[in-house]
Amino acid sequence: SQMFLTNLTVSDNDQLSALNGLEGLNSVDGLLSITDNALLGSLSALSSLQAIGSPPTPGIPVTSGGLQIERNAALGNLDGLYGIHSITGDLTIIENGSLQHLNGLTYLQSVSGSVTIDNNAGLLVLDDGGTSTPGSGGLGNLQTVGGDLVISSNPRLADLTGLGHLALVGQELRIDTNIGLHSLCGLSDFEMTGPMLLTLQTTDLTITGNSDLMDICDMY
Repeated sequence: SQMFLTNLTVSDNDQLSALNGLEGLNSVDGLLSITDNALLGSLSALSSLQAIGSPPTPGIPVTSGGLQIERNAALGNLDGLYGIHSITGDLTIIENGSLQHLNGLTYLQSVSGSVTIDNNAGLLVLDDGGTSTPGSGGLGNLQTVGGDLVISSNPRLADLTGLGHLALVGQELRIDTNIGLHSLCGLSDFEMTGPMLLTLQTTDLTITGNSDLMDICDMY
């Protein structure tokens, strides 16, 4: 049977290794938060999930939502999230020490808020080449981020392959303190923009603290 929820929090479950029982979850209208589950190794039970957050409706306050995947020490991949095409709210992937790539988000096209990929000690690549089209795994189909895109403090991340279709970041693109990062060539199709939509915020690019960075590539 299908399941539709406003918010879902899975947090601080020390012995939980999988999310069995959530196979029927089709959508979360607000926030999906998966945090601080020390043994959680799989998100495969979320394979029916298609949408996170509700698109704004005129006259109705926007529900604060998004996807949080934080401090799940045993989580090695994001498989199970392939059905998600858009997120209304923020996407945060923070301090998942065993996470090696982001291929489970292959079909994600838009995030209305900010995207933060921070302090994932085992993150080697955004796209591990596991898809038939090179560069389409990871975040390879992500085209728009309404807020900031921050990639920071991922010490083993070597390049940004898997962001080649990114066309719009509404606020700041920040690449910060990824000490193993040697190239930005995965962003070669990135197009910087001026003020976005009806706001007065301009788009900024910050590249700082990446001690091994040798090649910015042609980003314009």
